[in-house]
This record gives sequence, structure tokens and C-alpha cells, in this order.
Amino acid sequence: MEAYGITTPSISFREMVGCFLRIYGRENYAARYPLKYGDVKPESAIETLEKMFNVFAFIEAYKSVYDDKSKRSKVRDDATKLGEMTNVARTKKEYNANEKEIERLRTKLQKLMDREDAELSQEETDNLDKTSEIKGQLTALKRRRSRLVSQLNAVKANMSGGLVPVEEDLSELLEFFLMLMSRSYLK
Repeated sequence: MEAYGITTPSISFREMVGCFLRIYGRENYAARYPLKYGDVKPESAIETLEKMFNVFAFIEAYKSVYDDKSKRSKVRDDATKLGEMTNVARTKKEYNANEKEIERLRTKLQKLMDREDAELSQEETDNLDKTSEIKGQLTALKRRRSRLVSQLNAVKANMSGGLVPVEEDLSELLEFFLMLMSRSYLK
């Protein structure tokens, strides 16, 4: 570019010359419209002219701010359309409509919470009843187990100690009780 005496830093040689070449049979053959080059938008063609005459540097800062604000505005509009964000009420009518919507949503939330609490309360009550019934059964089973274990231990002790009753022991015991009973009748 220095060979041609072009010192503008923001444009290439191809950008400067390419849009003004007119070749028959191609999309750039529009002799009457010098800024029309194929499918290039007119804004882009004007921007190329500004770069050629080295005035685009002054406009570029404003253009970047404008582009940034346009993007932000588009994102905000898209979010509003999708329901992700709401607009700020600008009139009294919009404000009142928003207040009614807020109240409706609060009422709906309260109803949902009340219904959930009622369902949980009933379920908790049923669970507590079942729990107390199971605890009662468990206590009864533990007592029975303890009684049976103590009986088993007594039987084991008798078996291991040779304290198995024989007929002689029982006959002596019978005589003892008979003697006691006869004394009580005699008195």
C-alpha cells in the first residue's frame, strides 16, 4: 500500500479497489451505482468510503458504543419476549396490572404451600401412628425374647449341673407336701 501512497491503517488495498471494479457477467457489474457491489449492504459501502478518506476513526468509537447498546437492547427485548425478564411499568395502568398479577401469584403460591402442608401433615400423622404401633410390637417382642432367653438359660443350667429331676426326687417331694397337708387338716 505504501507503493501507491496509501497510508490509511483501517482499510486494505483489496477493500479500496475491489468494490469499484466492474466486471461484465459478475454480480458487481452495476456501472450506474458505484457503491453497489454484489450483496454488500449500502451501510458497509459507505463505511468503506469513510475508511478510504480516513474519517472512519472518528466515527468508529461512536459506532462501537451504538453496536453495544443495540446488542443489549436486543438481548433485553428477547428476554422480555421469552418471559425471562419483565418491563418496568411506565404508566399507572401498567403498574396496577403488575400489582394485580403479583397479588394473584402470591395467592397461588399460598394455596400451593397450604395444600402441600396439608398433604405432609396427613402423611406425617399416618407415619407417626404406624411408628408407635411398630414400637409397641417391638417392645412386646423384646420382653418375650428376654423371658424366653431366661427360661432357656435356666434349662441349660439345669442340664449342665445335673439337676435333672428323677422319680425318687419327685416322690420325696410328694411325701413332703402330703405330710404338710395332713398337718394342716389336723389342726
